Amino acid sequence: MRSILTAINSMLLEILAASAYKEYKERERKQKEGITRAKAKGVYKGRQADTQKHEQIKKLIRTNEFSLNEVASISGVSRRTVTRVKKGLICALE
Repeated sequence: MRSILTAINSMLLEILAASAYKEYKERERKQKEGITRAKAKGVYKGRQADTQKHEQIKKLIRTNEFSLNEVASISGVSRRTVTRVKKGLICALE
């Protein structure tokens, strides 16, 4: 009897997982459609950069007192964001 209940529970979990995955994919598809429509209208611009954070990062980079990890920690952003800002700063100087 116990093995039957275990099998039924396992099957129900698989059904629920498949249903959740299907809903996730449907939401993802609808979101992509909406973004495509918005881009076609010229409305969608994506997430805008936080200019205040970027200025703070640039100031810290220019001081040459802090490592990338320290700048990221002080600014409250990821190391990747600091690298991206630094790359933009270098490109602007060239």
